[in-house]
Amino acid sequence: MIRGFRSWTRAHGIRGAAWTLSVLWVGIGAAASGYVFLVSTKTVLDPTSPFVGIFDWPGGNWNRAAVAAAALAAVTWLALTIPVLIAGLRRILGWPGKRLMAAAWAGAWVGGVALMALIPASVASAKTLSPTANWQELVIGAGFLTLAAVMAWILARPAEPQQ
Repeated sequence: MIRGFRSWTRAHGIRGAAWTLSVLWVGIGAAASGYVFLVSTKTVLDPTSPFVGIFDWPGGNWNRAAVAAAALAAVTWLALTIPVLIAGLRRILGWPGKRLMAAAWAGAWVGGVALMALIPASVASAKTLSPTANWQELVIGAGFLTLAAVMAWILARPAEPQQ
């Protein structure tokens, strides 16, 4: 399976900084929305927590580690936002006649930024002390996975014709 994926990525020219940064950016977003959904299904929402309980892991012993990991992921996620745009545009604009693909990359990036803004908004709309699942996060996570496919498609060049 992995060999098949590697050969497909080589044939379509999917590699490099733009692809790596976009996978990290979208992957962190999907993981964040999945984590927020998981936490929303538990009765761990503590109004005294500095993060309104959204990063509190059940059991209490993992709270510090979960907050530290979430903070590191959030900083990394925000720091990757602009480099993803720049790396993708730099790669695509190096191809002849790819201005439309560059516009598609910028549009996909704007969609990713919109999904980034939806996570805190869905957390704020679901603040409750009851164990109600935040189903909006599953939709946001699916949006991030779709965005990953779109960004990979944009970065994929057609395979070179064999002579």
